[in-house]
Amino acid sequence: MKRIVSLIITISLIFSFSASAYADSMASAQGLTDIKDHWAEKEIKDLYDKKIITGNTKGEYEPRREITRGEFVTLLVKVMGYNLTDGSTFKDMGYDKYWAKKSIETLVTEGVIIPYEWGENFWGTAPITREQMTIMMARALKLEPSANKNPFFDMSEPDGLLVKAYEEFLIKGIDKDGKTLFSPFGLTTKAEAATIIARVLEYKQNPSAYKAKMEAEKKANEIIEPEFFVDYKYANTAAVIVAEIFITNYKEYDSNYSFKVECINYPQVNKSWIDDMGVPPFLVNFDRWRRYNPKQEDGDIYHLQKRPYYADEEITKSFVIEPNMEIEFKITVKKGNISKEFYLTVNIPSKVMPI
Repeated sequence: MKRIVSLIITISLIFSFSASAYADSMASAQGLTDIKDHWAEKEIKDLYDKKIITGNTKGEYEPRREITRGEFVTLLVKVMGYNLTDGSTFKDMGYDKYWAKKSIETLVTEGVIIPYEWGENFWGTAPITREQMTIMMARALKLEPSANKNPFFDMSEPDGLLVKAYEEFLIKGIDKDGKTLFSPFGLTTKAEAATIIARVLEYKQNPSAYKAKMEAEKKANEIIEPEFFVDYKYANTAAVIVAEIFITNYKEYDSNYSFKVECINYPQVNKSWIDDMGVPPFLVNFDRWRRYNPKQEDGDIYHLQKRPYYADEEITKSFVIEPNMEIEFKITVKKGNISKEFYLTVNIPSKVMPI
């Protein structure tokens, strides 16, 4: 009887172990459970498959959580393939037993972490800033500081390594109101850190190929900024052009671009103002964009007339161009599925040369 009970228990244990092992293997095969449809899903999954990043005990990566100094240091050591070293550089309480101690000491050995920049303590559990993360990455990749123009509007004198990392497309900055910001003291999520580590991995393998690829992507996804020129004319009748808006760098555009011009502070003129070449102007159809014509030789995109043709009586009375008037325009430039808005103020002079 005892043998039968023992056999049953043994079989049960074997079954339980097998079921547990199967569940673990399935969890491993399925990967991380909280990254589906996340914007950084591809980068996170690729790094997970390469065993550079791991999940927590629940199989989660926690992409929205801020990454700590210790966590980022560990990722950087893995992606660079450094051999772990040990030491006692910092004096944090419990540092001798801190789980990321050897990763920190390895980056000290490799010259990535400069001890005097941090002081006596490293504070591995504190969130890492964008500046700290970028400096570490740049040093790990042996980048040389750049002396070129500062691209960051919110930094008066950035470290040359930050500028170099930007030039090498390892960081992109934050676009706001036409300016590039770096936000050096901003914190980084684990998803953002994963994209940085993925760039480090690709750059390390072939810097030239990586940069060429990123330059091509940038060109494909950026809008060429128009350079505006306004040509003023004088007229004493309602039928002639008073000002013309030109894009002087029109030769930089191709037929993939199209433009829409709208008056902001006198919206009534949009009901009957010209949005295409040719005279007289017709009612504006805002469903139609004016496509750049490669055969056009002067970059003219808009005619501003003293009084619009084909306007109803109310518009005719409410809008007539007068001296010293400021007329504000929004020019939307579209390329494929992307677009960008630019603004221009046309200042009607008090006196201009007659036609």
